[in-house]
Amino acid sequence: MTEHEATQLTHEELVKLVLAQAQQIEALKKENEVLRLKLEKGRKPPSNSSNSSQPPSRDQKSNLPAKRKRQRPAPFQGRHGPPLGHEKHEREFVADPDHIVEVKPQVCEHCQTDLRQEVQELVDVNQITEIPQAHAKVIEVRQYESICPCCCGRTI
Repeated sequence: MTEHEATQLTHEELVKLVLAQAQQIEALKKENEVLRLKLEKGRKPPSNSSNSSQPPSRDQKSNLPAKRKRQRPAPFQGRHGPPLGHEKHEREFVADPDHIVEVKPQVCEHCQTDLRQEVQELVDVNQITEIPQAHAKVIEVRQYESICPCCCGRTI
């Protein structure tokens, strides 16, 4: 609707229009909240070498577009890895992690204002699974021999 069309409306038409728009705004707010909750539940950063087992050579290079066509050398013409459209499998988030590390900004990176008392919003959650280092169990076996005082036989 243009400004000229809006000025041509009567008072009752304007009231109806405002009420209809308010109703539409409320519906959109509810839809937005539902989508935001869904996003927060399943929010994960895109896979790269720093957060998955993907090698660094597969990361997006900063000076190249994301959707570029890669040219493979002649011996590697076939596609490696899972078939296209294959469902991605990732480790599920653990409901009760052993340690939780809260990373909150202390000061503003622009003006150095203290932010510790300000309201802070959670923007990202990552889980890192640390596998404990294997510890070798060393068993020392000491074998003795004895000489019999009767027959002088050696027994191990």
